[in-house]
Order: sequence, then C-alpha cells, then structure tokens
Amino acid sequence: MAATPKPMNQIKQILRLHIQGVPIKRIARDLGISRNTVRRYLALQQSSGEDLLELSDLEFHQRLHPAATQTQQEARYEYVKDRYEYYAKELLRTGVTRLDLWITYRNDQPHGYSYSQFCYILQRLDMSTKVTMAHLPHDPGDQAYIDYAGKSLHYTDLATGEIVPAAVLVVTLGHSQFTFVRASQDQTTESFIHGLTLALEYYDGVPRTLVPDNLKAAVVRSDRYEPTLNQVFSDFAEHYGTTVLPARRRKPKDKALVENAVQQVYRNIYAPLRDHRFFSLDQLNAAITVQLGRWMDRVMNQRGVSRAELFHTIERASLQPLVATRFQIRKYRDLKVANNAHIELREDRHYYSVPYTWIGRVVQVRYTHDHVHIFGNHQLLAVHARDRRANRYTTIAEHLPSNHQHWLKRSPHFYVQWGLRLGSDVAMFVEKVFENVRHPEHAYRRCDGLIALQRKSDPDTFVSAIQLALRLHTYSLGFVRNAITSGMARGVATVNPPSQELPAHTNVRGNSYYR
Repeated sequence: MAATPKPMNQIKQILRLHIQGVPIKRIARDLGISRNTVRRYLALQQSSGEDLLELSDLEFHQRLHPAATQTQQEARYEYVKDRYEYYAKELLRTGVTRLDLWITYRNDQPHGYSYSQFCYILQRLDMSTKVTMAHLPHDPGDQAYIDYAGKSLHYTDLATGEIVPAAVLVVTLGHSQFTFVRASQDQTTESFIHGLTLALEYYDGVPRTLVPDNLKAAVVRSDRYEPTLNQVFSDFAEHYGTTVLPARRRKPKDKALVENAVQQVYRNIYAPLRDHRFFSLDQLNAAITVQLGRWMDRVMNQRGVSRAELFHTIERASLQPLVATRFQIRKYRDLKVANNAHIELREDRHYYSVPYTWIGRVVQVRYTHDHVHIFGNHQLLAVHARDRRANRYTTIAEHLPSNHQHWLKRSPHFYVQWGLRLGSDVAMFVEKVFENVRHPEHAYRRCDGLIALQRKSDPDTFVSAIQLALRLHTYSLGFVRNAITSGMARGVATVNPPSQELPAHTNVRGNSYYR
C-alpha cells in the first residue's frame, strides 16, 4: 500500500531545507520522517523541471500527486460512479454486503478495483451525497424542538413495590437552547399534551413553530411534504396560536438541537439522579426541576453565557403571549342517534339528547373535560355539560317530539296540579297514589292512566268515582275504571259509608260460646 502523503507545508519545508544545503539525513531527523521520504520528494522536484515553491497550492498538489488526479478521470472510476445509486439501493436490501457487490462488479470488470479500493470509492461517493448543511441561525422565539428521551427514569410504587418506568419529555428552544424536562406516566396523547402545556407555562410564552419528532401522539401519518397531524395536537396548536412543522422521518438533523438536548439531559439530570430512589412521579419531577435549574444556569463554553441568561435577556421577549385559558383536550366520535333521540358517549356510559329529526343519522361529537358538542353536517346541533354518571340521561326537552316532551315534565307536583284543576278530591287521590307505591314510576303510570280515563269519561262521573275511591280508601286505577263503567259512581253523594259495627242478629255467636 502506498505511503500516506505528507502535509503540504512539510513537503515545502523539505524543499526549502534542501535549497539551503541541509543534508538529507538532518532533514529527516529534524522533520521526524524517513530519509527515503525526503529522497522521494526531492526526486519529484527534480523530475518536474521547475521550482515547485513558486507554484500555487493547487498546482503544487497536482505536481506532487499526478496519479491521484488522473484516477478521478479513469474509466473504472466513472463506471463505479455511474452505478452508485444502484449499489446504494442494493445495500439496503436484507443480507446484501459490499463484498457481494464487489464480486458482481469484478465479474463485469475483471480489471477493476480491488475490494479495498472498491469500498473506499463507495465510501467517498456516499460522503459526497451527504454533505452537511452549514449551521443555520435560529431566530429568537421562532422554533421549539420536541422529543422524548430514549431512556426512561423510574420510581417505586409504594403500594406494590413495583419499579415503574417514566417517559421523559424534552422541549428546547432554538435560539437560547433553554430546555424543559418533564417525566410522565406514558407517551399517550393526554400525557404529551399535558407536558407541552406545562412547557409553554414554563416559558411563559409560545414559540411561533413547534417541531416534534414523528411521535404517535403528534403525527398520525408521516410524510416529507404533508404529514398528517394528530387532531388533538392540531387543536392544541390552534388554541395557542402556533404552527406545527414535524421533523422528517429518519432525518435526525431536522431536530439536531433536541437530539443534543437529550444527550445533555442524560449527563445533567439522569447521571446526578442515578443513585436516588423516588416513590412517586411528583417526587421524581421535583428532583428533575432542581437538576434542570442547575443545568440551565451553567455557563456554556462556546457562548460564554448560560441558557437561562440567553432566554431571559433575548428570547423570552420574542415569544408570543400565552393565552389565559389552558387547552382542554377535545376528543371526536362519529355516533348514530338512537330511536330515543339520544347518543351514547361510551367513555362515560352517559346519554345526551339530539334533535329528534336526526334519529337514525350519524352525528359528529366533540367533547372536552367540561362540555359535549354535537354537530350534524358541520352545524352545531346541541351543547351539553358533560356528565360522567353512568346510565343517566341529559335531555333538552325541545329535542324530543311534542308527544314525548310530556314524559320529561312528569313529577308528583305535575300530577297534583292536574288534579287541582279538576277538584280537591282528585288532587287528594293523586297524593294518596304517591303515598302508597314503592317506586315513583308506578305512580306515574297510574296517574297517566287516570289522565287517559278522565279524557274519555263524563267529568262529573269521573269526580264521583274518585270520591267513592277516597271513601273506601282504595287508590287503584282499576277501581275507578270499574266504578265508572258499572254505574257505581252515579249518585255517590247519597251513598252512606259502610257502618263499622255489625248488625244485631240471633245467629251471631257471642263470646260466651267459646268458653
């Protein structure tokens, strides 16, 4: 293998020392190189027939390494270069190695590169296609980069003794690199949104753009040009007046700042807490906050100031103002309206009314912690306060047909007031009905029967039947109906109540009979 070329300034020193008459042995000793190396460069000087020291650096390099210059133009190099894309794709296939590609290459080019040279050319071509973009400045308040640390922190559950892993959210601002760190139970959408809310409150402002990694809680479908955002995350950004620009998939350089911040979190938070034990998530986050403060106050070597100082003096003023109300997660469901003009929110097993004209049709339900909004064809149909009581109904009377609205008005007071309109005896009978049943629903049904019977009966006859029932202490719908149909209710005012004493009779045995 050819010797490694010497630096250009060292070669020029060899030539200068030789012109000054310094022997080859001394040149080699002073410069720490072999005498043969000195002789080789002096031979190149003599064979060129010109003073190399007078040439520019590029011309000097071309004179000393003519073979390397010619190699770039060789046909075999062009052959590999033209097929580089094919080689790169093949290397992505399972089990394919550079040795396999070289064997194929040598079958086509028997006088081509050796295996080591072939690998070297591929490496150089690969590097030329992955040139790193120059550092781009980050404007104050422009972007916040978001990611989860790959390694978890842990705490101990006191109830079970179980070691519980905690996901660690990391958010860092582009300009000051002022960082927020928070441990959560998991990486669900709820935990992610809660962590981001705390981050914005920590910054006391909102950056113009959020740059998350392709987390499931943030991005539903990753795409280089039009990624599909999680609806909840999109609502979060809209609430705080910011935009979302997800990092490209498998492009860590898009979020290099937060990748570096995660490494710094390992060193500045994980390492100091490695021997500590925590017994709740709150204890863990309290310890994280202490270490985070120390890290943010530490002076950065390259900038000469701390992240906290940069943030408070420059970047904080550039953030958008934080809205007064916290974001509430909005969830979405497409639900079919049942025949009773209600939809069921299965998360709470609670029912909410919808205008009855939507029975059998699908509506869009959007609900937060406090409210349930129901839409049909993008028009708001109903708003309900959220109720988490299972198997209960929240109903707006106007949502039901007129013949159904009566059922919502039912109450003892409703039926007593109906009775008073017919007379005090009817109202008293209704009260007795409610006093003598175990469940109000039974009384409701009996009173509904009375209302239906009253509509079909003569008013005076109906009242007379009620009066008869009161005298006999019988509070049955069936008795009132029979009293009307059998004629018992006619002339009930002249009917004497039954005597409480038995009539005298010779066949009645007295108490002496049983002695």
